[in-house]
Amino acid sequence: MEENHQPSSRHLAVDGESLRQPAGRKKGGWITFPFIVVAMFGLGLASAGATSNLVVYLIKEYNVPSVDAAQISTLVNGCLSVAPVAGAIVADAFFGCYPVVAVSMAFSVLVSNG
Repeated sequence: MEENHQPSSRHLAVDGESLRQPAGRKKGGWITFPFIVVAMFGLGLASAGATSNLVVYLIKEYNVPSVDAAQISTLVNGCLSVAPVAGAIVADAFFGCYPVVAVSMAFSVLVSNG
């Protein structure tokens, strides 16, 4: 009986060095963190600026009573606060993180300023 000592194509040898990422470009991690922080800061600033005048706008333009205008403003602020949680669930379940963040920020700024 002759034994065949050739490696099988079904078994791959894996060592620690082959699992390392190439030294070229790093993806994700702390490199993207400042960009996300600045984008979220800009989103917060834009939505705070739009919603801070919402009560006055509702009273002056639509003749809404002040108590009702304050309740509407609180409701809008609550929806804007819950939106990142909904975006995180959608991003985790269906899409990548960055496309959902970009679309959500654009949608939030357009809706809150519209």
